[in-house]
Amino acid sequence: MQRFLRSGPLIILCYGLAAACALVLQLVPYLGWAVLAAWGPLWVGYIVHFMLLHLGGSAVVGIISRAWLIIPIAYYSGGFALHSASLNRAHAEANTIEQAAQKATIKVDQPFSFLNQAGAGGSELLKHYRADRAFLKQGHGRITAQYFARGEACDQGIFNGRSAPRGQPSLLVNLFNGDHAKDKTRQCILSQDDVPASWRYRVDRRELPRGDVINARFGWRYSVVDETAGATVLTVETGTIGTLPPVQTIVAVCSRYSGPLKCDFGLEPGSTLVPIGYKSLPPGYLPLVEVEDPDTWEIGILARALSLEPRTRAD
Repeated sequence: MQRFLRSGPLIILCYGLAAACALVLQLVPYLGWAVLAAWGPLWVGYIVHFMLLHLGGSAVVGIISRAWLIIPIAYYSGGFALHSASLNRAHAEANTIEQAAQKATIKVDQPFSFLNQAGAGGSELLKHYRADRAFLKQGHGRITAQYFARGEACDQGIFNGRSAPRGQPSLLVNLFNGDHAKDKTRQCILSQDDVPASWRYRVDRRELPRGDVINARFGWRYSVVDETAGATVLTVETGTIGTLPPVQTIVAVCSRYSGPLKCDFGLEPGSTLVPIGYKSLPPGYLPLVEVEDPDTWEIGILARALSLEPRTRAD
């Protein structure tokens, strides 16, 4: 034990063996699932932190040479440099995407109707912006129309959690719910099958590429296709870009349950997410409370590229 405490290489070797055991435990049948459920992917990272603290503390008090301080100092200073680079890169990438969306702006025909391909956010466009109709292709050639309505037309919509009878509209959502002053007109989004359908534009949506270890990406890439011309007229992205925390923790996962042995290594992501095309919600925001600030809507970058105006209570 005394030799272990006074030998830097032996300290590193022992912690290295502990990290290897943490990986091996993930491969043990049944036990491996329990290890993974108990934050097993972070065990290697925690062992590395313990090793660095052991080296640093021992060097400071003189148990081992102070030259060993170089390892923890290099690790943590390098990790903070990665954190700074991650933040700067995320903000730069978000700004580049937003500037590209501004340059790609077009003015679509009004009233704006479009094919909402594979549920590509059409409901959000209708809900928040002055779009007229979104069409969805269903099975057997059936087309469903979602559309904006006002006043008594909203009272015709059936809202019971199930599909309305054939030919009867369903009420998808009441807009500006809770504002029922006498001088306001009720607004809503209705859905109905088998209505006349025509559109010029199609909106497609795909997941963003996942990014890399330094900056993961989450969100959607929207493409707007002019089906009359057969060309994509604009592409925008919305979502968030992940960043790294100030202190880096290694994440390590080994598995052979779904095929050959495979081990993945990375860094634990931070809690800071940089939004693309919108502002972060205010502190204390409750998820069930609708925020009426257009700058906080993720779909806003697409709507602005289409030159659509936000809906208002006075519409």
